[in-house]
Amino acid sequence: MHRHTPSFMISLLVHVAVLLTIFFTYKLVVSLDKKETQKKVCVSLSCLTSTVKKENHPPKKKIKKKAPKKRKLKKNTKSVPLLPKKIEKVVEAEEIQKVEEKNAVKQEIHEEQAIVETVTSSMEQEKSISDEEEYIDENIQKIAKLLEENLYYPRSARKRGIVGKVVVKFTLLLDARVESVSIISSQSTILSRAAKKTIEDLSGKFPKPKERLSLEIPINYTLSR
Repeated sequence: MHRHTPSFMISLLVHVAVLLTIFFTYKLVVSLDKKETQKKVCVSLSCLTSTVKKENHPPKKKIKKKAPKKRKLKKNTKSVPLLPKKIEKVVEAEEIQKVEEKNAVKQEIHEEQAIVETVTSSMEQEKSISDEEEYIDENIQKIAKLLEENLYYPRSARKRGIVGKVVVKFTLLLDARVESVSIISSQSTILSRAAKKTIEDLSGKFPKPKERLSLEIPINYTLSR
């Protein structure tokens, strides 16, 4: 037993060393395989990513569709005829001219009527004045006598010594009646009332005129000494 002990130990150590070397070599191989696989995986990933990047197209940007611009239609003066508009303008101008001519004619007619009216009124006034003058010239003595005989002179005015001239206007009708008696000028209210009453009292006593007349007669109030 003692003889075989060292050889046994040596063989055991040899086996152990062989096992250890096998174990360590296995580990080394496994670790190297892992590294290679890792390298391979990394390389393959890098290749894949590069190829994917190359193959994949860049993402398209979303292009906002712009609303189509409204195109202003240019008036084609050459193609579109302008005759209707010109005709409308001509018609409008003619209508305006006709209206202006009508207004001018109306204005002329009004002016002529106004002239005729003024002429006729002036002629009537002249005629009435001539008729009045003729009537007064023919009947002045009768009118003066009537005023003298029928003059109303208040006692209060005589006592106070009130004198003056009063111009009376009135309308003398065809039957010698008197209308629209008014005072044109006077210096005393008492004498104005007295002159008006005098003319009203003479209604129907004046000489009858040939036509309706508008007369202005002065009445003098004086005190005889």
